[in-house]
Amino acid sequence: QSFNVPLNNGEFTWSNNRIPPILRRLDCVFLSPEPFSVFPLFSLVLGPRHLSDHASLLLSLLRDRVDTRRARFRFEFWWLCDESFVAAISKWW
Repeated sequence: QSFNVPLNNGEFTWSNNRIPPILRRLDCVFLSPEPFSVFPLFSLVLGPRHLSDHASLLLSLLRDRVDTRRARFRFEFWWLCDESFVAAISKWW
C-alpha cells in the first residue's frame, strides 16, 4: 500500500502560464510506508517553475530533526587581512 505525500508549500504543480491562469495538481509523489521507518521526518516542497509549466518537486527524508537554532558558519573577509589566519589556513590546507 502506498500513500500520496502532501505538499508543504503549495497546492498546485502545473500552470498553463496564461492570464488568468489555470492551476492544477498534476504531479504527485507516492511512497510505500517502509522508508518512513528509517526516515520518519519527511517533506515535499515545490521548486521553481523556470523552463516548464510543471513545478519541480523536492522530497526530503530526514532521520532526525535539524537544529535550526545553531548559528551558521559565516566567512569574514577581514580574516584574509590577518597574517596569522592566512598562515593557519595554508598550514591546514
